[in-house]
Amino acid sequence: MTFSLVLAFGQVIIKVGNEGFGPVFFAGLRSVISVAFLLGWMRLRGLPLEVGRGLWGLGLALGLCFSLEFVMLFIALDLTTVARSALMFYTMPVWLALMAHFLLPGERLTLVKLAGLALAFTGVSIALMTGRSEGAGSIVGDLCALMGAWGWAGIALIARGSRMREVRAESQLFWQLIVSCVLLLGLAPLFGPLLRDPGLLHWGILGVQGLVI
Repeated sequence: MTFSLVLAFGQVIIKVGNEGFGPVFFAGLRSVISVAFLLGWMRLRGLPLEVGRGLWGLGLALGLCFSLEFVMLFIALDLTTVARSALMFYTMPVWLALMAHFLLPGERLTLVKLAGLALAFTGVSIALMTGRSEGAGSIVGDLCALMGAWGWAGIALIARGSRMREVRAESQLFWQLIVSCVLLLGLAPLFGPLLRDPGLLHWGILGVQGLVI
């Protein structure tokens, strides 16, 4: 319950934070703060950083999925409402179940599961096409949130279905953050102004995102 509340709060403050920062730049800055905090945390606890050459490909794949997840989520929250973004973003289990059916042994879909997925697809389709009052959201924002869910599902698939499952969670997170630092900050200038006149509130939100969420 607490974890769900933290995630929900995180999306709300992203929406507010986007008023002060370009969304892609905001996401990149968050990764910079987070990776610095993570490395300090690991050093304090004496945890090893698992970055051997045999993990480079998987680490890069994790980082690319993480970058897709959050660049799409931050852009979505710039274009649509928090409620609609959350509805699309949390379709992640649907996409993970479909991917796992084809890619992971022992994760076959039964008729009951397929029926549930069909209902979920129907609900998402209805939500995409209806319920947008003027100024309340956009189809582009909704689709961005949906793509963010695909990135999230990709992370889970790599973490469960590859050698990465043997790597500590902290090291998995390091790969996600370090790749997204480089990629998101490099792409940020392509998405408009980096700063949108941030105030103290927006810098505070950035800190909360980087250190807490």
